[in-house]
Amino acid sequence: MRKLFNFIMTIIVFLLLVCLPALFDDQRFSFLNYLNALKSTFIYIFHPQDIIFTNKISHVERSLFPFFIEPWINTIVILFAALLLAFIVSLLFTYLLYVNDHIKKWYLKINTVLSIIPDIFYIPFSISLVILFYRYTDILLFNVANSSEDKALIFPILVLSIIPLVSSVTF
Repeated sequence: MRKLFNFIMTIIVFLLLVCLPALFDDQRFSFLNYLNALKSTFIYIFHPQDIIFTNKISHVERSLFPFFIEPWINTIVILFAALLLAFIVSLLFTYLLYVNDHIKKWYLKINTVLSIIPDIFYIPFSISLVILFYRYTDILLFNVANSSEDKALIFPILVLSIIPLVSSVTF
């Protein structure tokens, strides 16, 4: 019962904090605006299909969930595919490292270099490599970004699988 009470209180405090910016309407204190924001936020919790956001540049209003679901699913697919790929490749590498000392020597060198590089540099470095390869050969290895007709899936999966792969293969 205490855990349920703590959970409910956490939700209430979170809602109170989320609506705090509504206290200051056009640099004036407005408690009525805060209460209206609390009311609309509470209503949107039980009716999320009614949430609408407005593009600040074009002033176009769109419903959140048909717009939000597709990119979210795309992100989840990329994340879990990257983790699965890293898991499978790390199992393969672990087996190869125990079987062959020559592969173990090369892996140690490559893994040392990859471990030194901060994780944040993998993505821009990989994008730069793909772009440079395309610039000099006119062969596009991977889509590095989504477009209206093509989605970038393989490249983000490969890049995101590097980090768990480097940290998971140990012997």
